[in-house]
Amino acid sequence: REKMVPPEVVIEGTLTLSTYAGNGIDLLKDTFSKIKDDTISYKYLGGGKYKLVIKGHDYEVIEQKYKNKIEKAISFFQKQGGDANFVRA
Repeated sequence: REKMVPPEVVIEGTLTLSTYAGNGIDLLKDTFSKIKDDTISYKYLGGGKYKLVIKGHDYEVIEQKYKNKIEKAISFFQKQGGDANFVRA
């Protein structure tokens, strides 16, 4: 018999970050260090936009992780004087 594997849940979205601070690169690195996780991947799209993909097998866990990680990163970035927003795909 084969084991049944639960389907993979995927949450995708676009994170837009912009700043005119002199230490903008360090600010971006610090922001992405707050997002970093085994289930979260990101890719630079250009123009300050990043595609985020969050994968897992339990929708509620993935949804909670998405809310916690993304909101913390956006809050941190905005406190440093940058503009940030996340739009789910």
